[in-house]
Amino acid sequence: MACSSSFTFASPTSLPRPRNSLCSSLIPRAMAKELYFNHGGSATKKLLAGVDMVAELLGVTLGPKGRNVVLPNKYGPPKIVNDGETVLKEIELEDPLENVGVKLVRQAGAKTNDLAGDGSTTSVVLAHGLIREGTKVIAAGMNPVQIARGIEKTATALVSELSFMSREVEDDELADVAAVSAGNDYAVGNMISEALHKVGKRGVVTIETGKSTENSLEIVEGMQFDRGYLSPYFVNNRRKMTVELHNCKLLLVDKKITNPKELINILNNSAKEKYPIVIVAEDIEQEALAPVIKNKLRGALKVAAIKAPAFGERKTHCLEDIAILTGGTVIREDMGFTLEKATKDVLGSATKVVITKNSTLIVTDGSTRSLVEKRVHQLKKLVENTVDKFPKKILNERIARLSGSIAILQVGAQTQVELKDKQLRIEDALNATKAAIDEGVVVGGGCSLLRLSKKVDGIKVLLDNEEQKIGAEIFRRALSYPARLIAKNAGVNGNVVVNKVLLEDNMNFGYNAAKDCYEDLMKARIMDPTKVVRCCIEHSASVAKSFLTSNAVVIERKELQPITLPPRKAMATPNLAIPKDLAFSKGLPMSKDLAMSKASENAITYADPDSAGDGVDPPLHDQPWIEPFGRGFVPSKVASEKLSNNICVLGLLGEQYLQSTESHSSNVLRCLGMLVMQGSDLTSWASTFGTLYSLIGIQQSFAISVLQPRGTKLLKRVALCILVRSEQGSAPTPDVVSNEDNDIPRGGTLKHQSSSSTTTVDEVVERLTQLLQQRNQENRDLRDKYSSLRDEFTNFKSLVMRVLHEASHLHSTVPPTQPRPSSSPAVPQQPTSVHPTLVHPTSVQHLQSSKMMKIILMMIM
Repeated sequence: MACSSSFTFASPTSLPRPRNSLCSSLIPRAMAKELYFNHGGSATKKLLAGVDMVAELLGVTLGPKGRNVVLPNKYGPPKIVNDGETVLKEIELEDPLENVGVKLVRQAGAKTNDLAGDGSTTSVVLAHGLIREGTKVIAAGMNPVQIARGIEKTATALVSELSFMSREVEDDELADVAAVSAGNDYAVGNMISEALHKVGKRGVVTIETGKSTENSLEIVEGMQFDRGYLSPYFVNNRRKMTVELHNCKLLLVDKKITNPKELINILNNSAKEKYPIVIVAEDIEQEALAPVIKNKLRGALKVAAIKAPAFGERKTHCLEDIAILTGGTVIREDMGFTLEKATKDVLGSATKVVITKNSTLIVTDGSTRSLVEKRVHQLKKLVENTVDKFPKKILNERIARLSGSIAILQVGAQTQVELKDKQLRIEDALNATKAAIDEGVVVGGGCSLLRLSKKVDGIKVLLDNEEQKIGAEIFRRALSYPARLIAKNAGVNGNVVVNKVLLEDNMNFGYNAAKDCYEDLMKARIMDPTKVVRCCIEHSASVAKSFLTSNAVVIERKELQPITLPPRKAMATPNLAIPKDLAFSKGLPMSKDLAMSKASENAITYADPDSAGDGVDPPLHDQPWIEPFGRGFVPSKVASEKLSNNICVLGLLGEQYLQSTESHSSNVLRCLGMLVMQGSDLTSWASTFGTLYSLIGIQQSFAISVLQPRGTKLLKRVALCILVRSEQGSAPTPDVVSNEDNDIPRGGTLKHQSSSSTTTVDEVVERLTQLLQQRNQENRDLRDKYSSLRDEFTNFKSLVMRVLHEASHLHSTVPPTQPRPSSSPAVPQQPTSVHPTLVHPTSVQHLQSSKMMKIILMMIM
């Protein structure tokens, strides 16, 4: 069935995947893994350094006088936050071992925040205390396994003791719990308490961005049930991993959707009229769900899909309740409705739908209130006539779901930075309040952990050996870390505060950092949710146990490694192979690793390029693009080896193309054709190769007669880029014989044989420089891609001299060539180890014997 809109079901069986872009020849690739063993505590020190950094950074936010942390923002203004979980997500260290320590301790904070909604900073600080105290005793020779078991058993016992210290939270205490979590902001605490009073302790409270600069509370009609999105591809809020749709429609289907064609009409209408739609069905099979996701990712639809709540008859009743709330109609085949013929009229409406991984919230505008009240009245009559407890319970749940309201906390601020901070604080306060409703409250200010430290002596008696008792003692010391840090952020001595609190027998006595005084914290309404404290103890102990029992670390090393495209089937082309005398090994084909190793073997080690006598290369920024070829010039080792290796990688052929042949000219074409197959930057490489060909004496006549007729656009471009050089041209030769020790030419000036048209080294350097500068201007992206390569080869004269010098060190047997007689008797011929051969345009044999061509091919291969 053809559709005229942009919505399509062309490929229902597969989801879109990221394109595998191989345009770049350098991508991050895991080549090896580094292993670090804890010899002398070296690995532990690095891991502990990462843990210390995280604890110190998050520690500044702890307590009523904690400071803020400024976080960079890629788009928009920076974030100034006081939320430990948000800060924790942003930490990424350069050192891989330290970063592993960060990731380990991050688990404690993240898990606590997921379960309790607050307490991530306390979890990290407590885990840091356990790890730091534990590493001390392990360094002294204690058994880490027994220490870890002692920590684990102590944590379990402390959680049991915590339950005896806890009590239920009173209604008038909810505001205080929320205020303490929000940094003693009682305005926020009162607003959250009011919201919970209106919708009930178990009611639904959401947070939104307000339209004014002040916070406000709004109560709306709505419903929430425990069903999440069918696929994470529907998520449009990446930070919260939720689906948020405004002014949307709801499609209610009381059956399993198996055929994607059933959804075409209703979704086409959604795409044309541009309204979001939520599909609520018994289930949706993958074949029908895939095209919906595909069109959502394409931007053709704003859509989400969820399963209907409950099962069987209860599922049907729930769908009917949703239909009454939203003003829609349930599509049921037993009632004569079919999904293929569904129109916009059967859809329900909602002002907002928020879908998480496990729940769905539907907010309406209240237009169906009369229908909802009528439905609730019917359900209450059913409850009165029902005797069995279970059916009565189900009916009461339906009544509560239909009649329940939703509280919306609208957050306002003067700036975007302030708004973000207030939203995070209110979110933490709301989560802490809900946690207090779930499991009660204990004394706050870190004093509950200090009181638990007094229980450790009784726990030690139950442990098996002395090393486990040392683990319990470690826990005792770590329990004081949060209280010390709260006091430190308030500007007082943490040790003094801890000692004074522990000396008091009153379980509620503690230090009020907000008022800088000691008092009964329960009377002062300084309370922490029991659930938050419990999660802090459990998760910090779990992370510390894993840390202390680790003795080796495996790090995945990611480097910029050269890769080639996957092998492709190429058309058969005759005479495209390397001559036997140009091969590095006895037999062909040659593998890529062998070619790389051979290129490295042929590299000559150079040092002290500025002849300063210190044996050290000058900094890259001190090496000019073009400098006079003066006395004592020696090419750098970096310029020699790196360029050869990188050109070798960029031009590496697959093994299937390495076959023996006698035609050297065909080999040149094969090397250039390889660049076509591997998708290199053809224009830049063609220009560069053209300049190098001119250096070794390939004339324009040879380019026109041999290269150009091969037929590809690339070869034509190369032919046009080749510089003209006459038969009388000659190569530059140094006037001093090479050193006997290392065969490196030192001292002297560059002499030239006279010629009517001579291309000198300086001219070639200038041309190479101009080409690179032009290439950088035309393609900034490519310049960034090869920025590291460009920085290493700013001195192109070093490159030219390196290439010329290597020509005399090839292991291949090359027929000796005689230099052309100089046309000027004033410049005598000097013996030299560097003498590239001119190539006659009509002689393929001369071309085969060219030393410089061997160098170029060596770098390519």
